[in-house]
Amino acid sequence: MAHGSGSGGAATGGAVLTQRFCERDATVSKFDALSFWGNTVHRVMLLNSKGGCGKTTIATNLAACFASQGRATVLIDHDGQGSSTRWLNARSQHSAPIHGIEAYQEKVAVTKSFLMRLPEGTERVVIDTPANVKGQQLIELVGRTDSIIIPVLSSQIDIDAVSKFVVELRKLPRVRGGDVRIAVVANRARENTVMFLDLERFLLRSEFDFVARLRDTQNYMQAAETGLGIHELRGARVKKDVGQWAPLVQWVERGAADTPRAMATALSTHPAPARSTAKKPVASIKSSPSRPTPPRSTPHSSEPLPNWREHNFSFSDNRDRYK
Repeated sequence: MAHGSGSGGAATGGAVLTQRFCERDATVSKFDALSFWGNTVHRVMLLNSKGGCGKTTIATNLAACFASQGRATVLIDHDGQGSSTRWLNARSQHSAPIHGIEAYQEKVAVTKSFLMRLPEGTERVVIDTPANVKGQQLIELVGRTDSIIIPVLSSQIDIDAVSKFVVELRKLPRVRGGDVRIAVVANRARENTVMFLDLERFLLRSEFDFVARLRDTQNYMQAAETGLGIHELRGARVKKDVGQWAPLVQWVERGAADTPRAMATALSTHPAPARSTAKKPVASIKSSPSRPTPPRSTPHSSEPLPNWREHNFSFSDNRDRYK
């Protein structure tokens, strides 16, 4: 798939759906609709209120996987610890490009919507989130993603924590309505241990898709030191790890294929309100000498969007831009 925005009927259809989506829900800006409901953009969020479960490891490796496949990829870091930020800054300019957004940063001179802009042609967005997400923050995050991955470790503490988190997650309208896909992953798994077998039984009973078991290995740490993903390492030592990722990547891609159809279904179920056809009275205006139209001031948000083909983006690029 090309990194461009598309052309022809697909692009026109996306514009129509975006307009209808904005008309139906006045709380969604045009930026949000274009970014989160585009024909090609699919957002994947790593989410768990429990810290230390491996959200950043899966987020960075998933982003690297998409980028190495040639997909225009964005990595959004909501975690104030900035672990994904450091990983991307360690990434070589010769590696597949990943555009980074430091969502946790508060920039005085830049609006949030401007900071969160996606480069034109973006296909995959991976979102890393902090621990202890709850309340309004949880509602907002879940409202801005298409798929959620919940990593869980094989310990009773982690099982108890994710059980409570899932209860809160079920209360959200988008989850209740089936508007967001959710999968669970057994992370840092040590197979053939009693604790892992307990975790596996727990996840198999879950109402969400149990899509992958990722083993506990030093390969992830070695990849992270140089800003790489497990798919970008070479050699027989990572063959098993890459194989364990296949079901998870396939699950995401199935969701990406369904995103445009899901949007069209939602709009057909909840059509835009009918517009009034009554004509408004036109007040008479006295003729006056024509005046030149003053030039419009160009807001800073009109700065051209980044081009995927020109540069390998990183978080440091964003910092230079907004100084």
